[in-house]
Amino acid sequence: MATEDKNALSESIKAFQNGNGVILVDDLAPTPFGVLAIPASAITAEQVSLLVNEGRGIVIAALSAERAQELGLSMMCVDSAHSCDFPCTVSVEARHGVTTGISSEDRAQTLRVLANTTSPKRDIVTPGHIFPVKAARGGVLVKDSIWEAVVDLTKLSGMVPVTALSHILDKDGCLMGVDAIKRLRVRLSLPLINVSDIVVHRLGQESIIEQIACTQMPTSVAGNFRAFGFRSLSDNAEHLALVCGAIDERDSSNLQKPVPVRVQAESPLGDLLGNDPESGFNNLNRALKTIADSGRGVFVYIRHPRQGLLTSEVAALGRKKQSGLPKWLTRERGIGSQILRQIGVERVTLLSNTQKEVVGTELFGLDVVSRQGY
Repeated sequence: MATEDKNALSESIKAFQNGNGVILVDDLAPTPFGVLAIPASAITAEQVSLLVNEGRGIVIAALSAERAQELGLSMMCVDSAHSCDFPCTVSVEARHGVTTGISSEDRAQTLRVLANTTSPKRDIVTPGHIFPVKAARGGVLVKDSIWEAVVDLTKLSGMVPVTALSHILDKDGCLMGVDAIKRLRVRLSLPLINVSDIVVHRLGQESIIEQIACTQMPTSVAGNFRAFGFRSLSDNAEHLALVCGAIDERDSSNLQKPVPVRVQAESPLGDLLGNDPESGFNNLNRALKTIADSGRGVFVYIRHPRQGLLTSEVAALGRKKQSGLPKWLTRERGIGSQILRQIGVERVTLLSNTQKEVVGTELFGLDVVSRQGY
């Protein structure tokens, strides 16, 4: 949930604009954790030492996808599902002004170069001692993770979207808990902000989807639906929403009656060829039937125009246990939630056959009031 401190965002922006650090907590992660973050454009050796001594993790440079492209940084690994959770590029070093590359001053120089260079081929070499991580285009409205939040905060501060950070570890080398992070915040006199605070702010200011089509669509399993086509402004992916019945029915208290909703991510093999009971194809058909039987509801199909999605699913078939799509797909809830909001959904009966926690939907203006199997 978003922090109760309404000044968290403004204090963090002011700190960044003054070149100071903030503590950012990923409160939407299954196990919340924190990072110590400092803008890279004018970072000092003393601030790098702060990351090392107080954060205790490796020094990472979180940067926007656009800045990574400007710098010509290629991904360290392009065919791993895990790389989507930790989208690390090749490690880097400043070509000039460093010695071994590992000292605080050397790493500060590399970070400053990442933020300020206009000639990356001349000023940056690989490998090195700084590990850039590329945030998804669209930021927290597309993927609500720590990398996107750090980059969005830098952009909101009007700065070059390159930020130095370190995960905050305890003395035993484990991720520090939130209570201990709050005590650290007091000791270091730094602002503390949650990922959800940045999500809430951006959702109140902008949308990253647009409706591009609307028509009637007959289905072989559940009758007629109204079909809406949407385009994501961040990556041009096109998504589909199938709507049945009147969405905005109200109760005596003028609250919207909960709308049966199923949001399903693209799974090429499961959607086209799946004969497993829990394949995308069978989930789609069962969800549509459930919605039709209810007389109202919405099915949203989210597409992901990324290379390697199909081949990663093929590779997964050979593993001992396949648990569905890579974890990073399940975290991209912003697109589906904004589609539902644009259609007019406020309160949701989530169509799901699992009890997995759905974190953060309230931040996108949706109230999940119940679950229903299908």
